[in-house]
Amino acid sequence: MGAKPVIDGLSSRALSEIIRLEHTRNYLQPGDVSTAVGLWKDYVHQPERVLWHD
Repeated sequence: MGAKPVIDGLSSRALSEIIRLEHTRNYLQPGDVSTAVGLWKDYVHQPERVLWHD
């Protein structure tokens, strides 16, 4: 079994479901969801991001 994903604020049940999905979906590898959440968190804290245009 791979490394357990670390995503702050998720319950152990939600983390278990992420692990299950990463192991049962052929397009996911262990750690992909945690990596994606980390990249998203970095993106949303960038001041130059644009959410929408008025």
